[in-house]
Amino acid sequence: MADARAASVLTLLAGSLHDKLVFRSAKEVNGETMLTGNFIIVGTKNSNPWVELYEPRMNFRFVESGIHESRYIDNRVPRPGEQTFYAVHEPTGYSGEDYATISVMPSVSDQGSTLLVQGLRREGTEAAIQFLNSASRRSSLEARLRAANGGRLPKYFEALIQSHAVAGSATSIDCIAVHPLHP
Repeated sequence: MADARAASVLTLLAGSLHDKLVFRSAKEVNGETMLTGNFIIVGTKNSNPWVELYEPRMNFRFVESGIHESRYIDNRVPRPGEQTFYAVHEPTGYSGEDYATISVMPSVSDQGSTLLVQGLRREGTEAAIQFLNSASRRSSLEARLRAANGGRLPKYFEALIQSHAVAGSATSIDCIAVHPLHP
């Protein structure tokens, strides 16, 4: 259901270009496909291994470690007021804080762009999709990006999204950090 919701929102956001969207499972994609063009990747490397191609350029990296499979986002270069990591302690389906990222990065060969939407839990990914589905939240993100980039909207960026879930559904969604990227 989460993938269907994401596809629906992304199709709406594509506007007049919606007929150019092609939805594929990660298993249907190969390395050659990823070299040129524009892409949208939903999910972390656990659900979509193509994310690993972008990790070296990311500031917000998803980490899963430890005996209890602790999940967190490592903030490699924290800015003032930001934490060095953002963790969740409950599995999918439970109430609590969650984090996600919305990133626009150059494609692997720098011949296109890639939108990556990934959450620490399913609820985080869904919250990021809800964030994108809100015109007011997108406008707020644009304002934050301009402020962080000397008044200009950067072509590439990473945004950290915080949400609170109750019984598996996001009840609040906020952008808590932005990092313009200058490849």
